[in-house]
Amino acid sequence: MSLATRVSNATSSLKSLSNKIQNEIQVELKTASAEYRDLHQQLEEGNAIIAVLQQLVELHDLLQACNGHISNGEYMLAAQHSEQLKAKLQAFVNEDGDIKVKKTLRTEFRIQREQLIFTIGELWNQLIVWIFPKPEGSTKICEIIINDKSLQKTSLSALVQSMHCLNYLDTRMKTFARHLMQRVLVPVIRQKCVVKQKQLDKGKSLVVVPVEEQSTEPKHVFKNLLKVFKFLHENLMTVRITDSADGTTLMEKLRELILEEFYNEIIKECLAPAIPSQSSQLDWFNTEVISATEAFQAELTVLGFSQENDSAIMRYAQDVNVLFANKKCSEILDSARQLMLAPLYDTVKISSSDEGEPIGKEEHKGSHVSASDSPKEDEAELSSGLFHFPACSISKSVQDLMDMAYETLTDASQSSSTYAMQLYYVVRKMFELYCSVVPMYHKKSLEEVPLVAALQHNNCMYIAHHLLTLGHKFGGSMPCFSQMAPTFVDLIQPVRKLGAECFVAQMRLRQSLLMESLSLAQGFQSVADDDDSFMSEMTPADRAVKQCLSQLHLLNVQWKTVLPSSVMQKAIGTLLNSVVTEIVDKIIALEDISANDGRKMYFILKTLEEEAPACLESGTEHEERSAGQLAPHVGHCVPNWARLQELMFMLNAANMQEILNRWADGKGILASIFTADEVRSMIRALFQNTNKRAAVLAKIC
Repeated sequence: MSLATRVSNATSSLKSLSNKIQNEIQVELKTASAEYRDLHQQLEEGNAIIAVLQQLVELHDLLQACNGHISNGEYMLAAQHSEQLKAKLQAFVNEDGDIKVKKTLRTEFRIQREQLIFTIGELWNQLIVWIFPKPEGSTKICEIIINDKSLQKTSLSALVQSMHCLNYLDTRMKTFARHLMQRVLVPVIRQKCVVKQKQLDKGKSLVVVPVEEQSTEPKHVFKNLLKVFKFLHENLMTVRITDSADGTTLMEKLRELILEEFYNEIIKECLAPAIPSQSSQLDWFNTEVISATEAFQAELTVLGFSQENDSAIMRYAQDVNVLFANKKCSEILDSARQLMLAPLYDTVKISSSDEGEPIGKEEHKGSHVSASDSPKEDEAELSSGLFHFPACSISKSVQDLMDMAYETLTDASQSSSTYAMQLYYVVRKMFELYCSVVPMYHKKSLEEVPLVAALQHNNCMYIAHHLLTLGHKFGGSMPCFSQMAPTFVDLIQPVRKLGAECFVAQMRLRQSLLMESLSLAQGFQSVADDDDSFMSEMTPADRAVKQCLSQLHLLNVQWKTVLPSSVMQKAIGTLLNSVVTEIVDKIIALEDISANDGRKMYFILKTLEEEAPACLESGTEHEERSAGQLAPHVGHCVPNWARLQELMFMLNAANMQEILNRWADGKGILASIFTADEVRSMIRALFQNTNKRAAVLAKIC
């Protein structure tokens, strides 16, 4: 066969094969591919269902196993299975697909977990029983019962570990720590009580019983606290929260929750009150309290409640010198503040010494002057009482405050340099505090009561008097002032200013009341009627002057036993001078004074002249006057007293010639008191306009 024939046959065969593939095989292949895809999809769906069923079976088995462990009291295994179930259920719920069984499983799991937690919680409540008695008629503060025989199906460690596995232990330990701190530890630290242990049928109990005769010293408090921690250590707190040999114990868990609060309570309520107030007690504190604190700290470390680096109470106790100084200073300032809040009207008498000794206690006297230092015969001698505080009354609280300052500085002179410096600044703070507290606390009485204002004036001057030499008296005996002398001189001006401002404010108030009373006189116009009965009637001018005298007499009664006599006379003299000035100015300003008005004015001023000097009398002067001597002259206390007397002369003058003679061509007494214009004004007001009056007026110039 030729090559062409063979090629042609091959070509025909290939065409036939191609047609067969296109017409038969391709159709069958398409059908098989569709069937393959359907079968593959069915296989995947079946595998997914099998996986879900396997998960459901596994979850069901865990639920059943957990229920079984709960029924058998195997709470640790139940907790572990519950945690596994929680993880698997979470993964199952997060997978795609909306399966109704997910909600059912989640609900069942929650119910089972809550049941497990409730069961474990009830076992914990049965294990640890708190008894809080009612306040009325109670013979104990608190009682703790550890009922270890209540755990019949499980052990204490299994219970604790199951609670930890379920993240429930922290909640119960916080509640336990709060009750322990508030109901047991705090009462033991703060109150007088004893701690007792009892053996019960089902376990042991710890009772905190109040005892009045029990000491509150730190060593007794530490003894009771150790009883509490040893009781917990022996019956509860040694259990570890995990199976690990070096796992955390309940005592260490308790430490994390209350250690800081517990130490702060000990420092505040136990160690701080034990800090001595006297330097003689420091040895007792160093031997008794510090050693007891060290032993207490060591015992807590052994019991596992404290660690070696937990040394807050030891650091506090070892700083006893600083704490002692701080407490002493705080007590001094607190006592000083209480004195400042005391009533100011509780007074004591201060008498000036005749021998020239400083005012104050015997031990506060300065050094005596030696014979070699005495003044020579040809030298002028000063008065022995020149630098003495005048006799007066001061508040007893201020005297006590000053005594406290002397005692504090005496203590400083016998102390170390650091402590002495603190005491020095405490004394300064006492007087700075006085300037701030007294004006505010006693503000109302200082403003309204003249007696209290006078006492405050004396108090401030008394303090300033002592501040002048206080630093000098103690400077040589205080070791911290070897290079410089202590001083209180800078405090003198503020203290004096405080007293002066208070008294001046009271003076202004009294002056305004006097001016208000004088306003009733209506400028002394028409003080008398035209009939002859004007002398027996009480006119507004009479009432005004009487009111002023009454007020001045009342001030004299209050001030003469309080203020130094010179200060009292100067103060009332100033007020009386304002009254005299007002009266004289008002009368001088009148343009017309009738004869009746002139006589009435004279008698009114005569009353003032006779009764006013009594307002300036001190206690001793009143006694002398009652013995028959004359009243003190008021001219040096009342600058315008001479104007009052000369005005009375002009009102009582029978004629103008008497006034002219007293003027004496500008050289007489009247000319030294009144100006020419004032005298001419009075003549015009008193006398009618005549040629004689014009001649007299012309001579007064």
